[in-house]
Amino acid sequence: MTEPFQVLTDFLKQFDPQVSGRSAEPPPSEICEKMKLFAKGDLSREERDRLCAALAVHPEWVKMLVREVKSLRGGTDPDAL
Repeated sequence: MTEPFQVLTDFLKQFDPQVSGRSAEPPPSEICEKMKLFAKGDLSREERDRLCAALAVHPEWVKMLVREVKSLRGGTDPDAL
């Protein structure tokens, strides 16, 4: 009889280590500019839809958008979430 977890261990060895997580890559400069416009309310509906689609794929970028919105408020630390 095999070890109780041997089957599971063998199964998990099939996967690439990247499956367990995704590195946070910075957004392209075009996306950064779109986030600034979005935060100001100066982005067209079509561009907002594209930005939201990009944020859905890269949820780690949402923090950057939040910082941008907070920086426009004035008086708040944009790095404090």
